[in-house]
Amino acid sequence: MDIDPSALLEDESERFFLFIELDALPIPFRVLSYRSKRDLALLRFAEVNNSDEALRISGCKLYIQSKYIEDEAELNNPNRLLGYHIIDKKKNEVGEIVSVDESTINPLFELCLSSSKDKKVLVPAAKELIIEIDHSKKTIELNIPSGILDL
Repeated sequence: MDIDPSALLEDESERFFLFIELDALPIPFRVLSYRSKRDLALLRFAEVNNSDEALRISGCKLYIQSKYIEDEAELNNPNRLLGYHIIDKKKNEVGEIVSVDESTINPLFELCLSSSKDKKVLVPAAKELIIEIDHSKKTIELNIPSGILDL
């Protein structure tokens, strides 16, 4: 999961909360600051004021609202994008994702083309090609390599 806590803490008008599972319930904790250390993020919560309180939440499950997770995390499970429509960088609809081929090292979206419903093409599902994912519209804006739709 890719999250950039610095971006979350920049906007003072919106408080950022993580939910920590305590006694089987998700309890909101307001994040005051963070510090990265290798592959860890050290967080400071408004509700934690001493080492005993910190030990109580240490090792507990953390929950975060999905709106704070970067879109590239979707590529960890590209099948969640089935039914999404691919749009090119000129905002033209290219087609719909009908399956995902994960048999290769790099996953591929199989698209049913909008221009010809009986024609299907494979397009790389590489995060470097994704411009934007809009979950509300179920669209993915993709920088499609030239000529790939002609194969």
